[in-house]
Amino acid sequence: MLLPALSKARDKARTIDCLNNQKSLRLYATMYEMDFNDILFPATLNIWSAASNAYVGCNWGRVLMEQNYLRKGGNQSALIREFQCPAKKGQTLTQFSIDYKYPNVDASGSYHYGLNSMPHSVTPTNKIRSLRELKYPAKTSSLADTHQGNPNVIGRHSFRYDNSSQYWMLLDFPHTGASFCNVAYIDGHANSENKRPMLLLNNPSLKEPFWAYLWFDYKKYSWIH
Repeated sequence: MLLPALSKARDKARTIDCLNNQKSLRLYATMYEMDFNDILFPATLNIWSAASNAYVGCNWGRVLMEQNYLRKGGNQSALIREFQCPAKKGQTLTQFSIDYKYPNVDASGSYHYGLNSMPHSVTPTNKIRSLRELKYPAKTSSLADTHQGNPNVIGRHSFRYDNSSQYWMLLDFPHTGASFCNVAYIDGHANSENKRPMLLLNNPSLKEPFWAYLWFDYKKYSWIH
């Protein structure tokens, strides 16, 4: 009789820890946005590398670390606790012939969380969006549990709504019997969201601020301009 109760308690604790991780990461992103005049935190960014004497493309985890929003580790392959969903603890990833037991800022496929690349990237017109242009910050996802289509890869560093391919949606549901996904929103709060059509189906006519439509004319629902 105790085993089901203990299992539920462990799952609840992991869900809470995961939500706290996501709140922390969203806080770091918010700090970045405040420092850069409310420009939404980018999923990728070119950063100057003294070692290479050139600009190097970095994914968002590396951006947070290089800009001193994350604590720096002892080397380039620093392990970051906040990138690890407790429900996935212990999983391994092989990328570029290197085994990663935990999420690693230099291996975006090892991230357990991904950014919503609709608000967090440069648009097709190369206009970087501002937080002030977003209509529904409390309803627009910022980061969430993600997975990779490749079974050998734990996660994915970004996700997005795309009417042409469900491959891009890539939300993961590792909580409460594999039926809930943790999501941190642009305004900073985080919730456990259950599986439902708006998170699973590609529908270009769907008006849903969760994704922050942007890519085509019929997806301007979430933006002031």
